[in-house]
Amino acid sequence: MDWWFVNRSTGRHIGLTLQAKILHYPQRDSARWAYDELPHPRKSLGAQARQLISYVNTARRSGAVIYPMYVFYNCDQGVPPDTEYPASWPGVTVANGYAIARYIQRNIVGTTFPIDRKRFRPLAPYMQSLSALLCNGGGAIPTPDDVVDFLTEERERLKYFARTIELDFDARATPRPLLGDGIPAAPELLMGRYLHDGDFEDAVTRSTVVFLSGD
Repeated sequence: MDWWFVNRSTGRHIGLTLQAKILHYPQRDSARWAYDELPHPRKSLGAQARQLISYVNTARRSGAVIYPMYVFYNCDQGVPPDTEYPASWPGVTVANGYAIARYIQRNIVGTTFPIDRKRFRPLAPYMQSLSALLCNGGGAIPTPDDVVDFLTEERERLKYFARTIELDFDARATPRPLLGDGIPAAPELLMGRYLHDGDFEDAVTRSTVVFLSGD
């Protein structure tokens, strides 16, 4: 799925392309809960993550500014109090896509991916609540500037964690988030439909949401 944040007043934009993973928690022992499909697919471990980064690079060459993100669906209720999993953890979190793609690639061992690297605990430091992204600005709808501010702060947070808790994060391999000028084709098409000013025969091939701000 792609989320586009567009300011109609300034013409600025930034897109987020999202890859979702769910925490599987069928067992009482939360230490055994895992994102089973993190390194998907099994026959070509990490290919999905590589495709996510490749999609971003292709979009950038076409003039659109888009940034990769992972969305993690977590258990947020009914957690036994004697488990290792924090019951107060947000039900939906987001993480820097470059950082998670690197995490996946660096933890592949031959044709396997260690189960302990799919657990919640080693991935938690990369995560931030979804509300921190969507409620980061002063308005009801985050502007492109708000999103870039969030991504920049997250990048700095991961750099700090890399120094203090030895988190595996390489800022040099994680591009700085930028704002784009103009409105890319996909959000422009959907905006045209919303404003009854577009060609309804055109198709957007990806699940797409547009967050409009500005006048």
